[in-house]
Amino acid sequence: MLMLMRTQWTWKDVMEESRTMPTLDVNTLDVAQLQRMVSGDEAAAPRSLALLATLQSLQEEIRAWACDALESIEVLPRELGSAVAEQCQNANPVVASWSCKLLKKLGPTVVEYQELLVACLTNHADVGARQQAALTLGSITKLAPESIEALTSAAQSGDPRLQRLAASALDTVATSQ
Repeated sequence: MLMLMRTQWTWKDVMEESRTMPTLDVNTLDVAQLQRMVSGDEAAAPRSLALLATLQSLQEEIRAWACDALESIEVLPRELGSAVAEQCQNANPVVASWSCKLLKKLGPTVVEYQELLVACLTNHADVGARQQAALTLGSITKLAPESIEALTSAAQSGDPRLQRLAASALDTVATSQ
């Protein structure tokens, strides 16, 4: 499926596009649950998938609390890596971007998800999601040739921030070898 690269999305666009992409079959969280996670009374990391699903809420306050809870996660549990990585392809640009960002919190095991990060970097319709994929790839010191190729291409894209993030990721790889 050919997707046009977009820099601006409305929630209506996101909801329409999300019908063709991987979905999160997880119950969303309510404000009280989100507030407990943000305050530290409840662990957010084990509920990462529910938090990602909650980012699709039509209520701005719910989405904001979900972002705050995701921000509080210091280490993503390894057993959630595959499910989170799959969401890098989610049509909702916020979910895709946060999924890429969460993978970085896996530490060295993020290397296992290069293929999905590259797919996001090269194919996602939203430039913000592609930028976050480049940033996460930049945290990996041993990149596969396909990752280097995708970052090289992104470093020549039309988006200045994506260019900078991809070039920085390539510099990190070059200096670590």
